[in-house]
Amino acid sequence: MVDDSVAFVGEIVEWLGDVVAFVGEIVEWLGDVVALADEIVEGGRRFRRAWG
Repeated sequence: MVDDSVAFVGEIVEWLGDVVAFVGEIVEWLGDVVALADEIVEGGRRFRRAWG
């Protein structure tokens, strides 16, 4: 009985590790999106300065 409980807790911990890794990937992806948006905005500013 105790072995089953320990195994179950181990599975939960493993699952939580997967969730944390997935959230980390989402945060990294969002960082890339923000960086791309920043580059687009900065490009627009340069364009307006050059032609404005």
